Amino acid sequence: DGFSFELATFQNPRGYNPSPIQTAETVASNLGEIGIEVDINQQSFGPFLEYTAQGRHDACFLGWYTDNADPDNFMYVLLHPQVEEDELTEGQDWVSFDAEGYNTSNRSAWANREYMDLVEQGQSTYDEAERESLYNEANQIAHDEAPWVYLDYADELRGVSSRVSGFQVAAISGPYLNLVSLN
Repeated sequence: DGFSFELATFQNPRGYNPSPIQTAETVASNLGEIGIEVDINQQSFGPFLEYTAQGRHDACFLGWYTDNADPDNFMYVLLHPQVEEDELTEGQDWVSFDAEGYNTSNRSAWANREYMDLVEQGQSTYDEAERESLYNEANQIAHDEAPWVYLDYADELRGVSSRVSGFQVAAISGPYLNLVSLN
């Protein structure tokens, strides 16, 4: 038999989810077909961020754009709870939002000691091959335990014209328009 849960979502379009309400309705409909009831909680973006940072949600939609190409920008910032080991209950794979120093960017409240150790080791070395190995191992743990369900990946489409010069597509972040001019 199914169960029910709340799915918190923002109302306004974001680059990584241009139709959040429709996406939530689709998820609710699909889960409803297998007996899972979803209560959609729509909020404007500011209150939504505050609500989910307090851990008041069962599940939520979020996305992330990197501002640098380092895996730590995702793996530590978004999935490491950033609490001391003694804040984690043995055998438990989540942490309370009330834990001292809890990282509210980790909206899943997921906490895996092995993952945490690997990411911290990745932060502490400059050896690229070692970092790659550590982050790949940590990534496999996150994949296997699935604290997130990935719904989409936002592709960016940028139109250009022969009248525009100086425009360059940045590999991360951007676009940077300080060198752009019209001919």
